Amino acid sequence: MEDAQAASIAESVIKTAKAYPVVAAALSTLAQLDPAKGLGIAKEMEKESSPQIIAALGDIYAASGEAKYLSFFEERLKEVDGFGAINFYNAYRDLAASVSLDESSTVGDNLKTVATDMNQSPWRRYGATSALNGLKDAMAEKAGTETDGAAYEQRATDLQTILDVILAEETDPQLKGIYQQQFR
Repeated sequence: MEDAQAASIAESVIKTAKAYPVVAAALSTLAQLDPAKGLGIAKEMEKESSPQIIAALGDIYAASGEAKYLSFFEERLKEVDGFGAINFYNAYRDLAASVSLDESSTVGDNLKTVATDMNQSPWRRYGATSALNGLKDAMAEKAGTETDGAAYEQRATDLQTILDVILAEETDPQLKGIYQQQFR
């Protein structure tokens, strides 16, 4: 099957399927085969509240590398939960790591807000902390390759400071144990 034919089938499934997992899979397929069309349809689906659709949109927006989609993640940080929250937060991290320092300046604080809110689910807190750690690593890596290396190094240091606060404030013994193994 050619890409154009597969993209057409995926678009048809998006329009006709009723099951959210099927629509999300078709949307992801369409975005891989025809990124422009996938982004266009994703934009139309932003009001959907299905966790599967939100996750698919997050993956598509992260792959775009466009800072304008950071707000999509920020508006939904507390709408995703369970294992899907980890993937969603990682997509947020990926997008933040691909845009400029100025464009991603608030991401660390946004993740900290979720990670230190003990009223949030452990999935969200872990997802936010893991994404923050990954963003810190991405900034440290860019410090060695970007012309403004010192600014990236400073961002990595700032993110480590936020991680230290999260590790100190976490009250769940299971999450504390995971954090100590993974983020120290």
